[in-house]
Amino acid sequence: MYIMETNKFKCIVCNKYYKSYKSLWNHKKKYHDIIPANIPNISPDIPNISPHIPNISPEINNDNQLNIKKINKRNCDYCNKILSSYKNLHRHQQKCKLKDNEQDKKEMKKEIAELREIVAELIKNKLNNTNSNNTNNNTNSNNTTNNNNNGTINNNYITVVPFGKENFVQVTTEKEHLFILKQDGNNVLYKCVEMKHFNEDLPQFHNYIRLNNRTDDAKIYDENVGDFKTVDKNEIIDTVIDNAELDIDEMYNLHKNKINTKQKENVRRIVDKPYSKETEQRINLMAYDYRNMVINTHKKNKKHKSIT
Repeated sequence: MYIMETNKFKCIVCNKYYKSYKSLWNHKKKYHDIIPANIPNISPDIPNISPHIPNISPEINNDNQLNIKKINKRNCDYCNKILSSYKNLHRHQQKCKLKDNEQDKKEMKKEIAELREIVAELIKNKLNNTNSNNTNNNTNSNNTTNNNNNGTINNNYITVVPFGKENFVQVTTEKEHLFILKQDGNNVLYKCVEMKHFNEDLPQFHNYIRLNNRTDDAKIYDENVGDFKTVDKNEIIDTVIDNAELDIDEMYNLHKNKINTKQKENVRRIVDKPYSKETEQRINLMAYDYRNMVINTHKKNKKHKSIT
């Protein structure tokens, strides 16, 4: 995150700066434990601590000095797995298999019921000496159902993944991961964002767009409204870059033994160091330049009319 006077909201856990209190609050909610806290003054010289701070614990040492101890809680709330960083913890908890266990059970029961219907139909067709073409049609219907669940194109309809919930690393190949990791300089980040949000082969991730380069508006697909909603480009850019850095970090941990030392150092710089204003401008422009690709994707759906 670049630091300038306008970025006056600082996270005291990881020292990142944000343009507004809302961006800082969203950051702390995602990556750090937050609890309402109202720590009283220990002495007249110690000011009150804001209630909007990460989870910290006050201690008094022998010199009556107030020590603030950060609680580095990095274990998953669902499976108790310990992660190496807050970013990785947030990423893991979004996808933890135990998180949506009950929902998974419901979906499994629904799929079992659908499979039973398909099997019953196949048996009926066999008993009635139905020709092989009907059997193939039933099989294709089954494949279409499965593909819909994976967020792909079926019968010209695309199941769009909500912004921020893209399983980009899981649906791409090792070859694609290495292609990103071996890019020079900031192209590691730019190529990751491009291949994730503006990829002809992954239309289900076409969930981020800028329709007008002369305003501060951007649009992201929101599952709660079932359509695109307007957001401030300067606020959403933090999330776009943070999520891309998480993807790069995950790819790096998978394939770091397959890239050279220079490439490793470059990836770590991208993931660990603040990014510049120019980086923000480049990605904001990318969201505008690729607008027609995203628009065309949603014209096929004939559903998300807010951007078509």
